[in-house]
Amino acid sequence: QRGRLIEQLIGALRNFSQESGGRSRILDAGVMGTVCSLLPPFRHQSELVLNAARITAKLSLLDTFRSQINAKQQNVKYLVELVVHEAEKCREVMLGENDTASHCSTNDNAWPQWHTWPLLSRVSFTLGNLTTSNAENRAFIGITSSCIKSLIVLLQACAGALSELYSSDTSI
Repeated sequence: QRGRLIEQLIGALRNFSQESGGRSRILDAGVMGTVCSLLPPFRHQSELVLNAARITAKLSLLDTFRSQINAKQQNVKYLVELVVHEAEKCREVMLGENDTASHCSTNDNAWPQWHTWPLLSRVSFTLGNLTTSNAENRAFIGITSSCIKSLIVLLQACAGALSELYSSDTSI
């Protein structure tokens, strides 16, 4: 299956990115746009998307890789779409609009799934890096797209879950 192969290739690139020689070869190949472009068609392949989010988060710390992602606004849009999609699923669960939603990981429609929090953590980290020195990204993520609203929904869900967890912990 191509998706599984792509997942493993991205994982290998992530491992090579840990050394400067590997990073420079990855940079020279200009693959960050390709990695971002894989997000929409493979959105339902959790491990592939999580591996893509891992490498973008790791490499977005470096200006040269941020430049590759920023070369096409569409790359940023793909990352934003992931956040918006997850926030919509979260909102459905919070409002009780999704009858199939449960916290059982065997349900494909369940939210959150095993990969949800690591994925959102890495994509949010990447978006934060992309907005650090790029006003166009700040405007797109903060104003043009619905990403800020989505980030707030997810923050509220996390804060609510943590608050509930702490209030039920009698050892505090």
